[in-house]
Amino acid sequence: MQDEARHVAYGTMHLQFLLDNAPDPDAQRRQLHELATASEMFFLDLFFMHPATVESSSILAGDGFDGIEKGLEIYKMAYRKMREEYLLRTELAGLDRREKCMFPPDLPF
Repeated sequence: MQDEARHVAYGTMHLQFLLDNAPDPDAQRRQLHELATASEMFFLDLFFMHPATVESSSILAGDGFDGIEKGLEIYKMAYRKMREEYLLRTELAGLDRREKCMFPPDLPF
């Protein structure tokens, strides 16, 4: 967990440094927003909402197939937390994604 926290903090600081030192900060932000939008769509489609990810994670979180409904609620809670932490980090770095984020506030299932 500590290694992952350091990795994420490093990435956030690196993004902030890039934005603070870009020759054309507005152009850099536009480019980063385009990249973030494409990345968010990719992860949403092929990971966060992919049936294999949702079902297997829900079964594991629910402590077995009989607990899949409970596990789905845990999965959705983890998704909401991940989304909020992502938005906080991008905002901290100077790239506010709240209005442009492709991750919906809640999953549709």
